[in-house]
Order: sequence, then structure tokens, then C-alpha cells
Amino acid sequence: MSTISGNPFAIRCAKFASGERMPFLVRRADNLPIEDVTDWLTAERRVHKQARTLEADLEHLQFLYLWAETDRVDLDDRLAPGIDEDGRLFGARFFTTEEMRSLCSLCGLHLGEAVRAYTEARFLHAPEWPPSQEASVTPIPRNGKRSSSAKGLRASNLVKRNRIQTAYAFLRYLTGNHQRRLVVTGTATAEETYAARRTDCIDFLRTQYKAIGVPSAATGGKGLLPEVEARLRAVIEPDHPENPWEPPCCIGQLHRRTDPYSYSGSRDADVPRSSEFEHVVHHGYGDCYFGCLPPICLRA
Repeated sequence: MSTISGNPFAIRCAKFASGERMPFLVRRADNLPIEDVTDWLTAERRVHKQARTLEADLEHLQFLYLWAETDRVDLDDRLAPGIDEDGRLFGARFFTTEEMRSLCSLCGLHLGEAVRAYTEARFLHAPEWPPSQEASVTPIPRNGKRSSSAKGLRASNLVKRNRIQTAYAFLRYLTGNHQRRLVVTGTATAEETYAARRTDCIDFLRTQYKAIGVPSAATGGKGLLPEVEARLRAVIEPDHPENPWEPPCCIGQLHRRTDPYSYSGSRDADVPRSSEFEHVVHHGYGDCYFGCLPPICLRA
């Protein structure tokens, strides 16, 4: 959950009588869920997904709303279609290419940096803020640079891709609902115009996240070199003099259901595909998982 100071959004969880946990993206100003987001989450994402996965979706999606607040983009005004007396489409301007590039750029920032950009933009657009709110803006030194602690806080390519992909999935769902309503309330011309604008926006975002290269099972990290792996397998034999564990132990196959947090402290996606993490340590009394394994010199 987001706890960044100054973030206008937060993720709150509710627990139903059935025991199910359900996260909501809310505005801190009123603590009310954002209706469109809740609709998308329950209709598109809730089925067969755990609460933590839904929370991750919301953590990614808040960047769309942070961008909208930062660049002063009214999502309802840009996406919701209107019909005039002659049945023609008005409104629903969607986003310009520059705006969508700005969204993708914001998705590449650390959350704290994104919130700082929002705070500074809000201050510039509303100079009548009272001093108590001005004080929440991070001061910029005279050389025009932020402090070193805020420097270089960027998300990984994988995180950036996930954020853009989540924004894409949400906007595709939301605008798809608007388009289906036009079929009933509008004319064929209005529906076609809206569909063309929607396709341009959605396809652009899809192209942006598809273009971001991330490690995969086929093209991911190289893992251990063959000679290094052979060295590791030799050292971990119970009778090897360099075996660092006491009492002497051997390596056994890791069950797939084992949580990587138990023995590596890493997320699933961050665990290298190498023999280092394909095994767990076996003692005579069962499996032992280590948050930090003793170091082994992998060069003979």
C-alpha cells in the first residue's frame, strides 16, 4: 500500500463477511473509492486473483491518476462521450500523443518522484495555497537539482511496463463501456468516430508497453556459467572440505510450491533461473531455508 507523504491517493482494504479481502483505490481527500476503478477491478480483475495481486494492479493504476492530476487532465471529460441533439459526438477528445508520452514517462519514476512531480505541479498551478500546504513541497536547491537522496529514483523496465500495461487494460475496459453505450444512445457515425479515437489511444499505449524489453524465461538472465555451476555443485557435497554449512549438508530439489521469500528474500520475478535457487539445503531433520546463505567461492 502507498504511504508516500503527499500522495493524493491510497489503497484501502475491506474484509467482507465471507472473509474475502478487497482493495480499493481511494482519494485521500474523502477516502471514497474511485468508482470507475472499482468497477474495473470487480468486473475484469477480481475473478481468480488474490487480494495481493489486485493491490498490485491498483499500485500500478494510481500512476494514471497521478499523471492526470499532474498534467491537469480530466479523465471523465476526455473519455466520456456526449451526444448533441442531432446525434453527433462531442467531447471524448482522448489524449494527445505528447500527453500519452508524458504518462509513459511518469510510469518510469519511483512513486516518491511521481508524487513530488504532482506536488510541484499543483503548487505552480495554485499559487494561492496557504503556507501550511506550501511547506509540503520539497525545496529545490539553488543549483536546480534535487538532493542526492531523490536522485535517480526510477523504476525498472519491468515495473514501468506493468504500470503502462495496467493503464492500458483499465482504459480499454472503461472506453469499451462508453462505446457500447453509444451503440444504444448515439448514431452509427458517433459510435464509429468514438471507436476510431479509442483505437488510436489504446493502440499507442499497447505499442509503448510492448516496446519495453524485460527479462523472460527464454531471454532472461544468463544465470551461472557451466564451470561456475559445476564448482557450486562440487562444493556443496557433504564431504567437500570447502562446504560452508555445519553440520555437513547436501542440496535437494526445491518443491515448486516453496515461496521464494523463504530462502532468497526476492520476489518471484527477481529470482534468477540458476542452480543457486533451484535447490534448498537439506539437513537430517528436514529442509532449512536461509535468508542469507553462507558465501561460497565459485572460482576454483
